[in-house]
Amino acid sequence: MNPERKEGHFAGYDGKEIEMYQVTHSDGKRHPSVIVVHEIWGLEKNIRSIADRFAAEGYNAYAPHLFSRFGKHFSSKNIESAMKIFFSIPENKRWSPEGMSSALSSASEDERSIIKQIFESRDETTKVMIKDLIALRNHVAKQASSDGNKIGSIGFCLGGGLVFQLATESPIMATSVFYGANPDPVSSVSKIEGKIIASYAGEDPRVNEGIPSMVKAFTDSRKEIELKIYEKAQHAFFNDLRPTYKQDAALDAWNRTISFFDRVLKQ
Repeated sequence: MNPERKEGHFAGYDGKEIEMYQVTHSDGKRHPSVIVVHEIWGLEKNIRSIADRFAAEGYNAYAPHLFSRFGKHFSSKNIESAMKIFFSIPENKRWSPEGMSSALSSASEDERSIIKQIFESRDETTKVMIKDLIALRNHVAKQASSDGNKIGSIGFCLGGGLVFQLATESPIMATSVFYGANPDPVSSVSKIEGKIIASYAGEDPRVNEGIPSMVKAFTDSRKEIELKIYEKAQHAFFNDLRPTYKQDAALDAWNRTISFFDRVLKQ
């Protein structure tokens, strides 16, 4: 099995080119596909390696750089520096007008653009990225080496929330959510057509406060979700480039995820 790695593009919802790393098979066989959605850091090495791991398991993997539509300055390096400025603001003030103003006042032009796009205009940015993911899902479904509609998605942090939302708006057969925000509104889980698996960190109060309402929405709509919370793990425990990486939790979550995708997409 020798998949082809390619730096490419796909057409976003409005026709704009969105950067993408893809790892696909050209062996004449049809392969199920997985869309791999990045954290707030963008399309960095960790996400590319996850796409490679899916390809090694027999999947076609597509990892979009969703921020690329907003400009070349949305590089991992610039995003990292912008995040350091934003997260230097005390948490109780970070999202206030005063906190936002303080972050912007000490940022460079590129950093200000990133902070505004990701935080100040978060709702609108999220809607745009969901539209682009729907366009990517439709693009993947048309590829010759893809197995029709056997398409899954996986996302982490920001990407976890995006794929959770995507599952409510597009026919994704299998979705893996890693410590992502609930769909908005949470009642929209009733629209999910595919299967969901979710992995959360025990030490992640901001994200975990949404779990009870999400579970209730699944119960109320009689939908199925496979969920596990990893004790003593922190947010982003799956990212081996970050100090929050927790090897045992990451390995277990990966094994659960691969088993899930194989069960849903390869049968």
